[in-house]
Amino acid sequence: QVAVGTSLLPLALISLLVGLCAVVGLARQWLHRRGPEVRLLWTRGVSPAALGAKAVLELAGPLVAGTVAGLLVARATVPALAPAGELDGWASPAAAVAAGLALLASLAVLGVATTVVVRRAFQRSRPSRVVRSLRWVPWELAVAALAVLSWRRLTGGALVVDYTQPGGVLPRVDVLALLFPLLCLAVLLGVTVRLTGLALRFGHRLRGWRVPALLWAARRSAAQARLSVALIAVGGLAIGVIAVGIGLAGTQRQAVQDKGRMFLGSDAAVQLFESISDDTRVPDALRGEATMVAVRGGDITGNKAGRILVVDPATLADGMPWRQEWTGRRLADLVGRLGPPDGEGRVPVIQVGPWAPEEFLFDGAPPMRVVATVPTFPGREHATGMLVMSWDGFAAGDRRGFTRYVWTVGDPGRAVAELGRSGESASRYYTAAGATDALPFLVVAWTFDFFVTLGLVLAAIAAATLLVTVEARRRASALATGLLRRMGLKPGALFASHVAELAALTAVAIGAGILGAWSVLAVASHHFDPFPRLRPSPIAASLLPLGLSVSLAGSMVVLVVAVIAVRSALRTPVRELLRG
Repeated sequence: QVAVGTSLLPLALISLLVGLCAVVGLARQWLHRRGPEVRLLWTRGVSPAALGAKAVLELAGPLVAGTVAGLLVARATVPALAPAGELDGWASPAAAVAAGLALLASLAVLGVATTVVVRRAFQRSRPSRVVRSLRWVPWELAVAALAVLSWRRLTGGALVVDYTQPGGVLPRVDVLALLFPLLCLAVLLGVTVRLTGLALRFGHRLRGWRVPALLWAARRSAAQARLSVALIAVGGLAIGVIAVGIGLAGTQRQAVQDKGRMFLGSDAAVQLFESISDDTRVPDALRGEATMVAVRGGDITGNKAGRILVVDPATLADGMPWRQEWTGRRLADLVGRLGPPDGEGRVPVIQVGPWAPEEFLFDGAPPMRVVATVPTFPGREHATGMLVMSWDGFAAGDRRGFTRYVWTVGDPGRAVAELGRSGESASRYYTAAGATDALPFLVVAWTFDFFVTLGLVLAAIAAATLLVTVEARRRASALATGLLRRMGLKPGALFASHVAELAALTAVAIGAGILGAWSVLAVASHHFDPFPRLRPSPIAASLLPLGLSVSLAGSMVVLVVAVIAVRSALRTPVRELLRG
């Protein structure tokens, strides 16, 4: 509980800061809607602080409603998402207090932001040289420095479990190391935003009246460069944070399964009572989901633990899960090289690890010939090195000292029952889920699940930013649309213009977010492994399904918002706008 709370608290504070930034945007939108009224009150002598209080009084209701709705959603969803099955008695009161404090902070930020914006809008005070110089400071460099420091913490073992220490069942969670994905995304998006801002500056210089829809889209984006850049920044960060959260959480959960399978050999291993048998086949009812293996332990030169694994190449793929990423080799290519001894009496074996067969100290072992070398192989358990061979490599009389198992990817209880019907007595069975301590991996997975929540908050802000972008330029868009209609621009071309503009902004945001998340997963996913000594290292989860889903959702949003923008521009009476 302490470990999870410690790792999530900074992320919760970051999400609170993101929400407060959205409140600042809400203050600007309120001033945009109340512009004539605020200007009139200012000319009558109303102070900026009073106008800020007016914004607080008008928007307090929606903020209170949002706070209550958030509290109810949290109360309904947290029991299903929390690591513990039951919440402590103080959880609900503490959440209510936190929601109340967040509401007070929102109201304070709303009042202060409105006051500052009103003072800057009407008093026209020239900012100081320090403030003006700060605009040219590349803040990405400061974030990049933090990212480098975070990387050093992460690679230094900030999330590794130390079982030698008392209470070392949980990883040492370093908050700065945990923020490495967010810092990397911030740097990448900062560079993207700066390049996009430079590109938008040249939008007014474009020439291309042969394609008026695209030219109008470029000019419109350039005219609202700040809102366009804000949309790319918030949207890209939202997509990147969601992708990183889903990718790293999925990677950790898959790592638990992979390490358990690699340790045990399969999803379940049923130990057979008799160690010697001429029949190496599994019962017919288990065909396609099980295989029979034999294991023998021993030593390696240098006082290291070794073992021999005997498999059935014909049925091994049925009962042993395999991922090509574990070794970079296909299973069929490996086990296809196993078989009976060659003409010189040497048994073909797969060498697991750097130790050759002659370094294994096994009494009565036949001469061996290495046909493939891999870094690891399922069923290795605690052995430093292992040799894998076929049942044909041993005569029935040479199988003494081996322990037989049935590896199965199905229900182990059903496997025990079917083995009993076939005359094989099973002593016990083991499962991959219980082979490793999953708690350290789940702590990291729970933490990055919170990234998804943070990303959803950012996605909501991005959607609001998109609607604000359309609303903020409604008047200018209606005037320009009226003039363009007089010049012969058809409604279809106007719709294509809005689609081209929004699609370009959305594509940049999605591309930056997915590319940043993929880069973080490719570089840092194995550094979030709480127990790196147990192979295999975590394999980064694929972001292709998420990328396709986000692209499809983004396309739908672009079409809907383009329809809203075009209808608003066409239905607004230009005559009334010019008169106003």
